[in-house]
Amino acid sequence: MAQSLFEGEVLTYTATSAITNGALLIVGDTPAVALNAKSAGSGSISVATEGVFQLDRKASAGNVGVGNKAYYVTTGGVNKVTSVAASGKCIGVYAEATTTGATTCKVKLVGWPVLVAI
Repeated sequence: MAQSLFEGEVLTYTATSAITNGALLIVGDTPAVALNAKSAGSGSISVATEGVFQLDRKASAGNVGVGNKAYYVTTGGVNKVTSVAASGKCIGVYAEATTTGATTCKVKLVGWPVLVAI
């Protein structure tokens, strides 16, 4: 008989490097946001796989509307949000309109693996 263990919106992730609170991570194939910071070395942190989060955005021209797909790209070793599908990995949708030059944006995570572009 199946038994619910927990809701699953927050998972425990074992990392081997430093992570900042609020960082966009790809855990396996699933987009997640670090809910706490971790210094260098191996250790566990909590990560959210669902919800709306303010995340770092890659500098780009153009406005993005609510509900448009949000993708991630790694820039300088940091995962950032972009509206360009070049990476082919959708992490969710924009939860708020974003203007040209914005360095952060609000994204609703999809809560499932980013195996293919959706």
